[in-house]
Amino acid sequence: MEVVNANPYGINIIGRQQTSGETDYVQDGTLNRGANAPSVMVTSADDLEELTEIYTPGTVAYTAGFKAMWQLNAAGEWVSMM
Repeated sequence: MEVVNANPYGINIIGRQQTSGETDYVQDGTLNRGANAPSVMVTSADDLEELTEIYTPGTVAYTAGFKAMWQLNAAGEWVSMM
């Protein structure tokens, strides 16, 4: 399996442990290491489409009070966590 650095800052992260907010994910047979995957509060599911191109897989979006939660998968789709 190919391994690539998904960190947008170009830091060589292969061989080191992840930090909070980073995630590794497999997409099309490639292991992407160290992607920045924060959490983002949204007002509703309607906000998710606009965020797909901004955030990397593993990112969690939620509404206030955690009444709804989604995670961005490796295919770039938001999946409900509820």
